[in-house]
Amino acid sequence: MISEKPIKKLKRCYSGVVTRDRKYYIGTSSASLYFYDYKSTELIKKFQDIPYGDKLYLSDDNSLLAVKGTLGKIGVYDIESMKLRFSLKVKGTSQPQDANLCFSHCGKFLYNIVYDDDLLSYLMKIKLSDGSYERIYNQPRESYTQIIFVPQHNCYYLFGFERAKENRFFVRMFNLDFIEIDEIVLDEYTSHVEYSPIEDLFYLKFLQDYSIKAVDRTFSHVVKEISSETVTEIIKGNHSQREVVTSKYGYMSGFSLSKETLFMSISYEQAVVIFDNKGKEQKIFPMLCGNAHFFDGLNEVIIKGEIYQFSVEK
Repeated sequence: MISEKPIKKLKRCYSGVVTRDRKYYIGTSSASLYFYDYKSTELIKKFQDIPYGDKLYLSDDNSLLAVKGTLGKIGVYDIESMKLRFSLKVKGTSQPQDANLCFSHCGKFLYNIVYDDDLLSYLMKIKLSDGSYERIYNQPRESYTQIIFVPQHNCYYLFGFERAKENRFFVRMFNLDFIEIDEIVLDEYTSHVEYSPIEDLFYLKFLQDYSIKAVDRTFSHVVKEISSETVTEIIKGNHSQREVVTSKYGYMSGFSLSKETLFMSISYEQAVVIFDNKGKEQKIFPMLCGNAHFFDGLNEVIIKGEIYQFSVEK
């Protein structure tokens, strides 16, 4: 169940994370980064170092926050001192930097996906001690969409596709030394992936799909599928018409999981919808753009700066 009214509100904040010691909410409005006291939600500090810094990542030891902006600037903050450790700007490209980054398993590096002016990709390895970086991986005609590290597998997963006459979609696996160990070819383009450690499943959103598919580590066995009720729309052209199957809330743009995979939020054109683990709709936020973000280890979700509490039906 989701609370009917928000339990807290964070001013000027649209999404964010909570530090694992429950000391701070850290939120972003794209223009600014905010540190709030977790208990009182009082604003403690504000930063404006990273333009359009809408992607936030916490290190496993809770000491560092990495912020990535779509204009190619990356900042790393020391959480305890609330100071910017360093920032850097991706050079040699004018393309939006929409892909993600991840902390390395050892906590010493960031792996960042960079798009060049040809919309091809390479991986940048950033040293967390001083912000120095190097280009470490790319293949001809390839574009990467997401990189994640799964501790249970001791493995990095890199999702992407080869730009060719017929695009080839793949997930590529790397060991702890970042040596390629395997590749699986996918049927479709994966626009977003999240991993559930509780279930040992990957949740995938395919570009042309209206549902989220949970698959095992072979990426071929669909364990479950979550979606809202679908409708068939008639799209009329000048001389023809075609049928399109879509969600009753319109086009699906993104999703997020709670850490325990008890809930999922899916963002549509016309609403943000919270589902439970069985695919049952729990709460609908109509006419709301943007996505919901779950706070790790807490039964809380933030939507447009409003924090709601959720519980599991028994």
